[in-house]
Amino acid sequence: MITVAIYTGQAAIGNMNNFSFYTGQFSTCSPVVLHNAQTNVGALFHLPGKNGNRSKLLGEWQTYIQPIIELVQPTDVWIFPTGEGSTADREELYTIFNEHKTTHSLTYTIHRDNTTRMGIYVSAPNGNLQFSVYRSYTDPEHDMKKKLVAPEGCTVMNLDINYKIWQTLT
Repeated sequence: MITVAIYTGQAAIGNMNNFSFYTGQFSTCSPVVLHNAQTNVGALFHLPGKNGNRSKLLGEWQTYIQPIIELVQPTDVWIFPTGEGSTADREELYTIFNEHKTTHSLTYTIHRDNTTRMGIYVSAPNGNLQFSVYRSYTDPEHDMKKKLVAPEGCTVMNLDINYKIWQTLT
């Protein structure tokens, strides 16, 4: 299994039998995880902090989350508070996901996790979705900062981000 490490504004989508996903450095940002329990296809999106601003969240929704929903066809969606513990984005996203579910006659379950995280490692061994703070160091890593092309079989959205905007990463 390959661990794909993504950064703020990026999303990784793939079959969780072949991939696990990691992202970190949350402060005002938060992770969004989508998973299809039947196909074991999953996605991790590193949502930039929007402080519950619905119009800004709708921009992220239309650009990234809606296409991810189409690719994953989730049975479960997990939304989290920011690294600092704010739930403003989580609660607004809950409303947006719920509205989408209703208007599109979808049946995914929306889970509100209360765990504040500075990073998240998402894996699904045998189809069982798991979250951890630390990634598996036994898996080879595909760091999107170092390898600007997604590994075969994985889709990464927003490949052209400017990594230099985060001083700690340069």
